[in-house]
Amino acid sequence: MSKSTFDTNGLTGSFSKDNMNNQFGALFQGDSSPLRPRAQSTPNMTVAVNGTPAESYYSPFWLATSVPANYTAGSSPSISAPSVNPRIDILYLNSSNVLAWVTGTEAAAPEAPAFGLNGIPICYVYARTTMTTIVNYEDKDANPTQGYIYQDIRPNYSFVSAGARHLITRGFELTYKSTADVYIEPGTLYHNTTEINATARTTLTLAAGASWWDGAVDSYSSAAGWCYIAVNPSGDKKFIGANAPDKADVDGNTVGTLLYWYDGSIYWRVIGAIRVTTSDLVADKFYQVGDWINWDDPGTNHKVLDWGTATSFTDIDCSAHIPAFSKLVYVSAEGSKNGEGLRMRANGSSAADGIRVSDNNSSGYLTIFVMVPTDSSQVIEYKGINLGQTPQWTVNVNGFYIGNIR
Repeated sequence: MSKSTFDTNGLTGSFSKDNMNNQFGALFQGDSSPLRPRAQSTPNMTVAVNGTPAESYYSPFWLATSVPANYTAGSSPSISAPSVNPRIDILYLNSSNVLAWVTGTEAAAPEAPAFGLNGIPICYVYARTTMTTIVNYEDKDANPTQGYIYQDIRPNYSFVSAGARHLITRGFELTYKSTADVYIEPGTLYHNTTEINATARTTLTLAAGASWWDGAVDSYSSAAGWCYIAVNPSGDKKFIGANAPDKADVDGNTVGTLLYWYDGSIYWRVIGAIRVTTSDLVADKFYQVGDWINWDDPGTNHKVLDWGTATSFTDIDCSAHIPAFSKLVYVSAEGSKNGEGLRMRANGSSAADGIRVSDNNSSGYLTIFVMVPTDSSQVIEYKGINLGQTPQWTVNVNGFYIGNIR
């Protein structure tokens, strides 16, 4: 069956079997009124899109969210012609009920870009380097130099529930391979509502440009630091350097748990981070178990306090041992004397006593394991309690919690 387009003016041509078949064919193929994309009556570089009236089938629903579509008929922003090769772009209605474009990649045989945004996709537009207007699909052959509405992609159903957005449902753990390489385990995650299934382990190599989001290796020679790892809407897993997540979703919101880093055109779903030395190597062996990343030898390489004696809450800088997105740090605290206590708390907390790590060390050397809240400052606080002896405490970072980004 060839493509049919519903004539909204009725049977403007002669009353014929072909015209009737066209009308019924268009209905059968789903050419409905709400959000229907068409070329302008005088074609230009925009697309005319129908509204979503109260009686519209689409009006009560919003793709994978609880917010109803509420769009008044209008025009898309102008599209730009590609420079060298043709391109396929996506027109969609975003979560603010505003039309927007996802720009594809130019190629001799272009493919449509992935759609991983919060909104309703409306149509593909095939953009030519020679275009000055966008015409309807049925008019493309008569206008071989112009862009055209390539395909109507309004969804009838969404099989992704709101609860699946942004989640890592299984796998995608990080595994230490060597000082030069990191494994990303297979698994399933949702980049916004786009399901990404990785069926095999991926290796990222710090010295290889192909392992980096922009193809260029970052150097940490001037200062050790964190290198974040993320996934784009196409499922590519890459190092993104020191770019911590700065967006809560793919609409650019910054309120809530920050899950994405936006590079100016693509949202990258952050899945973890590694510490890199000034020699551009993985700083230490680690292993991930579910939502926790644990250091292999915390007593040797992850000591953050060496026999501290403060008796009022004092900062402990953990920035070399936990990334900025971590909300919980797993520490071991060792006391050296009888008659001392220890309290710990999140940075800037107003809790007078904090977490009662030890009420009274009555057995000399004592090691206690505790989870302490933290924030993007990567700082926790401690104070020793004098119960007959000047307190002395050593604190090591054993690992950190990343469940908040999973």
